[in-house]
Amino acid sequence: MEQKKENKPNTIGAISALIVLVLVGYFAYQCLGTPSKSTTVSTPTPTYSPPVTYNTPTSKPGRLQLDVQSAKYQYGFLEVHGVVTNTGGFAIYSPQITIQVWDETGKIKLAEEPAWPAGTLLKYMQPGEQAAIDFYVSVGSEPKTIKYKFLTNDVIYFDVNFPQ
Repeated sequence: MEQKKENKPNTIGAISALIVLVLVGYFAYQCLGTPSKSTTVSTPTPTYSPPVTYNTPTSKPGRLQLDVQSAKYQYGFLEVHGVVTNTGGFAIYSPQITIQVWDETGKIKLAEEPAWPAGTLLKYMQPGEQAAIDFYVSVGSEPKTIKYKFLTNDVIYFDVNFPQ
């Protein structure tokens, strides 16, 4: 003779789960509480402020000249070598020159890389001083023809000379 077992809902388990949920909610409410309103804390303003001084070199009045010695674009890489000269009357602190690579129309910027003349990173470049500079730029889309230009924000006057 077969015994039949009825699937009755487990009411004790359901009631226990409900009690646990109620207790967890109650303790969470007690621990976290109700959200409080934000308060503004005012601090007294100091009566004396020492003067602020910065030891930041200014290099805007300088003049740089970049003489491009060679440039080669092949397999999606642009390689440019040159010499940078401080032609102004002021020392220039850590002069950075950026090369931008554009498509042949000059409307789409393809790459941009900064570089510093050799030996001038975080150092002064004195008037009349010369230093080599090299740019190695990866142009991801590998167009057949590109244009490039040089920029700097470290001086007012910036001259670029290309080989003849």
